[in-house]
Amino acid sequence: MLNTPYRSPVLGPAPTQEPTAVATPAQGEVLAALSADGPATAAELGARTGQHPNTVREHLDALVDLGLAARDRDAPAGRGRPAYRYAALPHPSEGPAYRALIAALVEHFVDGSGRVAPGHSPAPTITERATLLGRGVPVPESVAELARASGGAGGAGSATSARRRVAQAMATVMAGQGFRTEELPRGRGLRLVNCPLVGVAVRHGEVVCGFHQGMLQAVVERSGGDPDSVHLEPFAEPGACLVRIGPANSS
Repeated sequence: MLNTPYRSPVLGPAPTQEPTAVATPAQGEVLAALSADGPATAAELGARTGQHPNTVREHLDALVDLGLAARDRDAPAGRGRPAYRYAALPHPSEGPAYRALIAALVEHFVDGSGRVAPGHSPAPTITERATLLGRGVPVPESVAELARASGGAGGAGSATSARRRVAQAMATVMAGQGFRTEELPRGRGLRLVNCPLVGVAVRHGEVVCGFHQGMLQAVVERSGGDPDSVHLEPFAEPGACLVRIGPANSS
């Protein structure tokens, strides 16, 4: 479900800034290990590579800043704040191609004057079409496995863990397309604080945000969940769009 409205001059995320640096050889070595072995904490990756966890953590944080890796808190286990778990982004170079795809999609639905092109119905039909296209975006198996890893006995604790895994999987996919995200409390969803297409979304949110809604649904569906349980709220608050997991009115 996609919750409108769009086109707020104040609300919503900031544009994504393109990285201006490339990974160093040492960072590249850590990224290669992360890509080969899957998501890991700095301590786990340090044990794999024989490097000190603090050194590995510095490299991992640099990779996150470069848009080459994603970072989220691990599931709680006992006392203390959970460690960060890092994941290599599957295809970071796809960001520009993805933005070009969305631009072409907007042109397909909307003419140069900003009006709906002849032969196309106004929203919500356009939103539904864009969402359907978004649901066709491939979801890497490693991301689906991350969302399915929640498991465990029933109850509120396991439900929160399941939501957090789904949120982490969605964050990984969105980071691969140039978004920066923050997890909502208790795994209730994400804040999208940087968007690579916010300028286009302000003008044509029915297409851009509809496509992103479909991408998020694809992650949930690929992990065996209910795609209708994820709700994108474009321009929901100053500095962010919101993605909620669960009933439309949950918080």
